[in-house]
Amino acid sequence: MRDSKIVRFVVLGVLVALVAGALYNLKKNKKDFEEQAATLKADLEALTAENKDVTQKLQYFEKPENRIKELKSQFNYKEEGEHVIMIVPESSATPATATGTAN
Repeated sequence: MRDSKIVRFVVLGVLVALVAGALYNLKKNKKDFEEQAATLKADLEALTAENKDVTQKLQYFEKPENRIKELKSQFNYKEEGEHVIMIVPESSATPATATGTAN
């Protein structure tokens, strides 16, 4: 009778240890999944913002006048009969100075 109580106690102890180990693994896996979910959520938000930006650019460039405007601004393109005027800021414009020696 005493032996059966010891066997039951040992079996119960092993079962408790197995359940505790399983619970520990579940908790660890939950933490890992929560970290992955947070990373994926941040990636989703970044991609959603990028998608919105690309969609706006596509809508902008769907209009031919916007494509021409960008072509002109980026590559100094001009259509026939147009003239390009380039305005140089004062800070980068340097007046010509004569250097020489007096006689």
